[in-house]
Parts: sequence; C-alpha cells; structure tokens
Amino acid sequence: RVIELIGSCSSLVYRDVVAKAADEGVARDVARLLLGAIVLDTRMLDATTTRAAPVDFAAAESLRDILGWDEDATRAEYESLSRARHDQSSFSCAQLLAKDYKQWTMGSLEVGIASFGVRFQDLLARQDASSVNDEIVAFVDARRIDVLFMMSSFEDVDADGAFARQIDVTKSSACSIELEAVMRDLGERTPLAPLRLPENDFGVFKSARAQLDVKASRKKVQPVVLEILARF
Repeated sequence: RVIELIGSCSSLVYRDVVAKAADEGVARDVARLLLGAIVLDTRMLDATTTRAAPVDFAAAESLRDILGWDEDATRAEYESLSRARHDQSSFSCAQLLAKDYKQWTMGSLEVGIASFGVRFQDLLARQDASSVNDEIVAFVDARRIDVLFMMSSFEDVDADGAFARQIDVTKSSACSIELEAVMRDLGERTPLAPLRLPENDFGVFKSARAQLDVKASRKKVQPVVLEILARF
C-alpha cells in the first residue's frame, strides 16, 4: 500500500487513470471536472493553506494544457466554483450541521464533528439564537451523541477574503464533561484565539474559538480530540 500526501484525490485520478489511459477523448471529457476539483481542494494550488503537493501542480498543469486554459481562465473557473461551493446563505443551522458530518466513538463518548462554511456570527445574524439552539439540541439528540464539535471554514469578508476557521463545542444534557476544559486542552495542541460573538440568552457558540492554524481541518483536529477525550 502506498500512502501519499496530496491536496486532491483528483490529481491521482488524472495521474494514475486518465494519463495512463492515453485516450485524448476521455482526457478532454474529464479535464474540466478534474481541474475544478483540484483547484477547489487546494484553494487554487495554495500550499500555504492546503496540502497542495507536486502531484497536484503537475496534474493541474497537464489539465490546463488539455483545456487550452491560461492562469486567468483557471482562476476564473476557481472563483466561479468557489462562490457556488460556499453559498450556504439559505441553509438553516440544522442543514449546516447535517451537510458534512462525521461521528466516532471516543472512549465512552459518542462524538460528532460537523463542518460547514458559514461564520458563527453570520448564522446568528440571520437566524435567531433560540432557533439555532433548538436545532443544535435536536441534532445532538437525534444522533445520540455526547459531544458535538462545529467547525466553520470560510473566506473572511472582514479580513480581505483571507481563509479562516472557527470551532465550537457543545454537549448533550446528560454529558458531564467540562467543555471549557476540552477547549483549553485543544488550544494547547492547536493554536486557538478568543472569538467575540454577539451575546445571546441561550449560550449558543459560547465556547467558540478562532483557529489560528488554517490548515487544521477536521482530519487534523479529530485525532487531537480523540486524545483529549480518551481520558473521560
């Protein structure tokens, strides 16, 4: 088995399947699809905020050649796809939680991590805190989990579009762990910063933090969370 760290699996599809097939018709048919996935997964081949690797750069260059695209055309495609991908403006809290959700057993706890692309403050601005709270509680109850982490990744309109991440944690009514202790331990393993959000009477996002390591995706945070919660 070969384990290779890359930014997009579509790069491997091109290298190991499409390129080896040496069928120009097939390559033309799938070039735009594969290139779109690669530039989205790597944020336009930005190795500073993603896992973009040489295989991604090589695949993207070959696919651009097949399409006859220059850098400007590729960026225009990326920006169009990125806008569509991150347009979650009509999603309710419940829909955001279910959109990209994974769950694990960690020791004696059932733990879920929901990932979405809306800033916590924007969600509270468009949906009242009472409703957000009710939907979070219902989500936790429906999946019979003890702890729910919520992770948001987005291009921050208040920071000239810089890529940013936020994280929060909540728990079921029956769970006795101390959430602030969990976040404190998490902050010792991956850098976090206080996040100023509008106060509400329901304590929604009260444990929220800004993630200072923008590469700390769910794939990186999950093993850390497992280590922290193993003692409970």
